[in-house]
Amino acid sequence: MARKRIKSADRPPALPHFLKQWRKFRKLTQEELASRAGTTASTISELEHGNQRYTQQLLEALARELQTHPGLILLRAPDIEAEAWLILEGLPALERKRAMDLLRVLADRPQQAAE
Repeated sequence: MARKRIKSADRPPALPHFLKQWRKFRKLTQEELASRAGTTASTISELEHGNQRYTQQLLEALARELQTHPGLILLRAPDIEAEAWLILEGLPALERKRAMDLLRVLADRPQQAAE
């Protein structure tokens, strides 16, 4: 039995994501990212424009090359908080606790005027 081909107009729209922002944050062209992730620049363009959906395998490859977590590509633009989260996540439990303690100390310090 032949499978019915789904027209692009019948597909649900792709979810919003931040692939283009992450790519630019890492100062990569579509061609460079595609080459590193084992895909084509056309695929990267289609993803960035919402014309193609991610596969888990491709999302993980892109995240690896963008030095981020797959979920962050889908959920938020790159910024210092995302970077801090990635650093903390990669630390062993004891080091993560120490880093959090240090951050709490820094957060409790009075703000000093810029010189």
